[in-house]
Amino acid sequence: MNNQTYSGRRMSNRRQWFEIPNENRGFSRRPRLNPESEWIVRDEPGLRIIDQDLWDQVKARPARDSKFKITDNPLAGATRPSTC
Repeated sequence: MNNQTYSGRRMSNRRQWFEIPNENRGFSRRPRLNPESEWIVRDEPGLRIIDQDLWDQVKARPARDSKFKITDNPLAGATRPSTC
């Protein structure tokens, strides 16, 4: 629920990609965030798939359990069961 398109907002110009020299492949691409003052935010009601009240409720919810704080991925610490 972090995609703002669900609430009808489209953001652009958040980051730029830069090429960094790399000895193995010639270069690698890395993103660099632009300052917030340069971000372009447009309201597009046609993209909204949830209403504003639901969006606000989800954003006001407390964060998940502490074991998911690092990656926010519930499968990050998952392992296969060991067989005897």
